[in-house]
This record gives sequence, structure tokens and C-alpha cells, in this order.
Amino acid sequence: MADLSLELRDRVNALIESMLQGHRLDNLTISVCDDAAGDEAIFIDLSYKLSGDEFDPTLINKMRSAVRLLLEQNGDERFPYIWHHLQDGQRLKVA
Repeated sequence: MADLSLELRDRVNALIESMLQGHRLDNLTISVCDDAAGDEAIFIDLSYKLSGDEFDPTLINKMRSAVRLLLEQNGDERFPYIWHHLQDGQRLKVA
């Protein structure tokens, strides 16, 4: 099982941080393991600090698509699973 290169890991981190304007990360971890189907995948775990800005749930799909595109552009076909852990009391943007 091949881990992400340090360069690609840095690019994923930078992309995620650029998409989180107004939201503060408490922790970001990236790991490579098999998913439930037994396929090698990339797991990204994001924990946020409580923010006065509303969290936009549409960001979840936008981020997964952007990370997936970045990975593909760099020759990595593994699917990225991204978990978002918001603090209790975090307000969500409602459409």
C-alpha cells in the first residue's frame, strides 16, 4: 500500500485549507488504508474549531470533488473519503 508522497500530501493540505475560508481547522490527518470494499483509498479526517461563520454543507461535496481531481491530475486514482467533525453548536448555512 503506497502512501501519498510528501509533495502530494502538501498539495492536498493546501487545497483543503484554501477551501475553508472562515473556518479554522483544529486537526487534519491523511491516511491510506483499504475501504469497506477492500479497495485502497485515501482517508482525510478534518476536525474544526467552533466558528462564528456558518458552515456551508455544500462544501463537503465540493471539497471531495476538488481533492479527487487533484489526486487524478497527479496520477493517483484512489478515492478520497473526507470526514468533517464540527464542534457542538456550530451553525450550518441553510439554503
